[in-house]
Amino acid sequence: MKSDLIKYNALVKSIKPLDQRKDAKGKDTFVLSDWWRCNSGELPHFAFVLRAVLTNAPSSCPPERLFSMFNASFDLILIAFITGNSSLEPLIEGLCTQIHVNLR
Repeated sequence: MKSDLIKYNALVKSIKPLDQRKDAKGKDTFVLSDWWRCNSGELPHFAFVLRAVLTNAPSSCPPERLFSMFNASFDLILIAFITGNSSLEPLIEGLCTQIHVNLR
């Protein structure tokens, strides 16, 4: 990877500055995907990692589930605050248990 890093830095330095890449309409002509396509042979390890990262389709289900749990917990905390019930220990304990189960 160290040799790839040296090559990567050299290739990045070879990219023209923005003011030199603009077309007649002032639009940037640099296309990052084309640059990687042309230089992936020079940077095989970087290209491999980039491909692995960019082709990963993350799911939004766990964050949405966590957001829903916090939203429900906030409602319970608000009710406890309004009613003067200061015993939130069971709520916090239950929330921590739920988070632990969802992280498995």
